[in-house]
Amino acid sequence: MKQELAWGTAATMAIVAAVGISSQSGGKPGTSVAAERQSGQAAIAANTAPKGKAENGALPQCADIIPLFEHFFLHEKITGPRVCYEQESPPAPLDARFQNNFVIATFPDPLHTHFSLLFDRFVEAVQQGAQDEGYEYDSSWLPWETEEASHGSLKDQDEAEDRKEKREDQPGVLLFRGSDVPYQKALIVFIVGEEPTRGIHREQFENAVAWIRALQQPNEQRTSVAILGPTSSGAFPSLADLLAKTKGMGNLNGGKEVAGRLELRAYQGR
Repeated sequence: MKQELAWGTAATMAIVAAVGISSQSGGKPGTSVAAERQSGQAAIAANTAPKGKAENGALPQCADIIPLFEHFFLHEKITGPRVCYEQESPPAPLDARFQNNFVIATFPDPLHTHFSLLFDRFVEAVQQGAQDEGYEYDSSWLPWETEEASHGSLKDQDEAEDRKEKREDQPGVLLFRGSDVPYQKALIVFIVGEEPTRGIHREQFENAVAWIRALQQPNEQRTSVAILGPTSSGAFPSLADLLAKTKGMGNLNGGKEVAGRLELRAYQGR
């Protein structure tokens, strides 16, 4: 009961920057990530490549994310962060013509907490806020698998569990294209899970930062990186620790401070 109260109270707290959590009335986005997640569309079916074996150059935990970005950027060559490969791959950041804004959003883990409904509402709020800012929803990928597959042997089950754990170390991705300059102006939101006692998932947050560094040009000052979260008061210490210790944080926003401001907002359950 105390845990639920902590979530309900702390959900009103957020670091709001590039995208506002919209409370305005208006048309909802035509496609809902929450609806896709419930139908299994957003959580793309996992690759069945053997444990530790790369597929199309990328390890299984990244084998869905890289094609998602390549399709979004009209098949521009995408190189993911180091964790996506068995051997280090040369960086291939997006061409300078792309103008991207990044957000790392920390939401309740929809699989390992009892707050999947709250997760869906927060994602919908981000969609609405992005729409209010002139972006259109394009596509998404989430790392949390809700379906349990059956396996014929203990070895297969162990490999599946290992792949699932590595997949959940990756952040979710929401892609929005700018309505004025489609596919060259984009809002990329990385979804990181958090729990009221454990705080923000460290590996997901670190990998979100690694993805941003892989996608943007070094010292790129036209892009912005912002933090949206946390939603639990118990996650504030973990966020402070991550901001201080995550490799590459100082290189975001062209070496400037990560944008954000603390605001109180009345959570109305919409």
